Amino acid sequence: MYKCLLLFIFLPIFCKAQSVENLDIKNGFLGFHLGDTVSNYTALIDPIKNKPGFYEAKRKALKFKGFVDKATLFFKDGILSTIELSIGNKSDIEFMDDAIKKCYGNGILIKKNDEQASSLKTSEVWQGKRVALITTQTVYTATYNGKEISIPSGETITIKTTSNIKIEGSLSPDFIL
Repeated sequence: MYKCLLLFIFLPIFCKAQSVENLDIKNGFLGFHLGDTVSNYTALIDPIKNKPGFYEAKRKALKFKGFVDKATLFFKDGILSTIELSIGNKSDIEFMDDAIKKCYGNGILIKKNDEQASSLKTSEVWQGKRVALITTQTVYTATYNGKEISIPSGETITIKTTSNIKIEGSLSPDFIL
């Protein structure tokens, strides 16, 4: 409840304009910027064993450590090209989804029902000129004692480079994401 209260008080200040253009201007998440080299982050990341180019952000690198469970970065040829955030707690998912919408506006909602897996996969996509952001949640359903129950699997937020075009503009120094 405390997290939600803070969100509603401070988020409108940090994200004055809701626009997918902000996604291109931000070009990353928190202090991680797409297009940077791996050497920019050596103190903030650890390599993931047996996965060349993949690194996990250290907890101290995440301003949202209470909301983001894990951040994985992929460097293609030593250049940051993808940031993937994992969030498991329902209230944390709601906080991050609301923050994204306050900063970037509404995305395009895509729902896919998988009857074999008894699941519903929901994605929301923001596509800028340079950067794409995709949130993905899967909810599994099962019948227990004659009642249908839903089991959410958490959320993944993926931020990735889609082109190398130069984007001009600036964000408020207090931009939350």
